[in-house]
Amino acid sequence: MKRWMPLFGLSLVLGCSGPAVEAPPQSRHLHDREPLLTEDQYAEGKRRALAKAVKAVEGRGLVFNGETEYVYLSDFQFDPSVIRFRAGTITRVRLNNIARVTHYFGGEEFFQYGAEVVNILGTDVPTIDHIPVPPLSSRDIYLYIKDPGRYSLHCFVPTHQRQGMEGILEVLPAATSEAAASVPAIRALWLRASTKKGGHGASLE
Repeated sequence: MKRWMPLFGLSLVLGCSGPAVEAPPQSRHLHDREPLLTEDQYAEGKRRALAKAVKAVEGRGLVFNGETEYVYLSDFQFDPSVIRFRAGTITRVRLNNIARVTHYFGGEEFFQYGAEVVNILGTDVPTIDHIPVPPLSSRDIYLYIKDPGRYSLHCFVPTHQRQGMEGILEVLPAATSEAAASVPAIRALWLRASTKKGGHGASLE
């Protein structure tokens, strides 16, 4: 009987320690995998994406020239609940909280593999995986979109998440503009080889 006394005493302590305090949600759906690219490749891709997304306009200074996704946070949902991005781009996300409590735009795996916060045009967003949006306010975040995949979106507040404040962040593969750009070079090489053989070539339309 004596050997059960410590466990019994521990259960009493835990059971009488007052109301439970909700802990932040633990990281979910995280896979122990390597990123698709190296750090240098990500840095070069981000540099190119920034060059396309930010333009200097006379009389206005630097302006954003990329895609914008509008997301509304309410009690208790994201609208839209599925948000799509294109890998290799800089995307502005305009977060509009129309509720009277703070909500969070969050996703541990998304901010680990799918996107990186980029502070441009005067924004100052901490590089965290849950971005707070105060009540009845809006804020812009700029994201460099990285690895394709489907990632979990949820509010950081556990009770909000349990009431259904979840969604999907989907990163689509990068556009294959490089393949289209190579067609003229392939055409020229084919015509050159055909001419050397005395042929007349053929249509490559």
